[in-house]
Amino acid sequence: MKTGQTFHERAAAALAKVKAEAAALRSRLEKSRQALQSNTSLSQALEGLGRGWRHQRVGKYGPTWYFLRYSAPKAETLGGLKVSKSEMCWLAELADDPEEMRQGRRLNTYSDKLERVPVAIATFEEIEKAECPACKAQVPLVECMHQTRDSYDYDVWETWHYALCLECETVTELKHDIDEY
Repeated sequence: MKTGQTFHERAAAALAKVKAEAAALRSRLEKSRQALQSNTSLSQALEGLGRGWRHQRVGKYGPTWYFLRYSAPKAETLGGLKVSKSEMCWLAELADDPEEMRQGRRLNTYSDKLERVPVAIATFEEIEKAECPACKAQVPLVECMHQTRDSYDYDVWETWHYALCLECETVTELKHDIDEY
């Protein structure tokens, strides 16, 4: 017991210490939550990129993740806006079954005949890049497409554009498009 302090002062000091420790614990818990959320997003993106090539109707029955590869000159002007024409593609190195990927996507048919459609496979050098907001490195640009409304009146398709940074272990949303048809 410190001399010269009243019980009230000692209790107030102890309470202040407990509040400071609680704030530090909350801060550590928040950082852990954010890291877990980031790792979950990264895990979902990598898993999606590994199996997205299997989807017969991209985005129709669930989110489909893919890379983009330039299929036309990068700086093309449409309606006064500079756009790039790109195609969906996947990296064989991330595929859940690279050998099957090279054989092509299976088609569900009503016959006993197994039909396959070629899958657009790219190299890392061919895919579009974006700047990671955190570390400023050029990292793969990935997209995730999903039909979020399917009705007779209209359909809603959503596309998310992400910077996939393995150095920072983050998937950062860069843009979100919503199209109604």
